[in-house]
Amino acid sequence: MTRLYARCVGGRRIHASTPGGHWKILTILAAMRLGGIKGSMTIEEAIDGDIFLAYVGQILCPTLEAGDVVVLDNLSSHKLKDVRELIEARKAEVL
Repeated sequence: MTRLYARCVGGRRIHASTPGGHWKILTILAAMRLGGIKGSMTIEEAIDGDIFLAYVGQILCPTLEAGDVVVLDNLSSHKLKDVRELIEARKAEVL
């Protein structure tokens, strides 16, 4: 973002520009382990419950082992009941 109004030393106006273009949303989902990144996925849209549920069921869960801990924050798509059930079905713990 650039300033709409600004002055420099001596009181002169500052002129700035921003690059134009059509921006794309890029969401990256991944699981971090001690051995590196596992189960990563990139999509060109914002995350929602359906996308996160698909990620957990098709990409994350196959990489989980019994005793693994999955930490989720307060994003609304993380709070879906099915997400917890999928993770716990793999004998992993959800925090």
